[in-house]
Amino acid sequence: MKYYLISIILLICSTSALADPGSDCRLKPSKDEASLCLALAHKDANSCDKINNSETKFFCIRQIAEFSHHLFNSYSPIQVVSK
Repeated sequence: MKYYLISIILLICSTSALADPGSDCRLKPSKDEASLCLALAHKDANSCDKINNSETKFFCIRQIAEFSHHLFNSYSPIQVVSK
């Protein structure tokens, strides 16, 4: 029973890392590249603030803004059929 429980916990923990879209970002060589990768993976502008290079920070913010604008402009309301 003990080994069964341990194997289930190990299986759950090993597959939870696969669900994170930013798991590859931890392998980037510099902190700026890792922050950029995390920001783009999670579509989170707060990660852009951690970037020290101003050009990379601007690129990051621009990418998140374009994603947000695209998401906002792609909204179409549900059509209500009149009786």
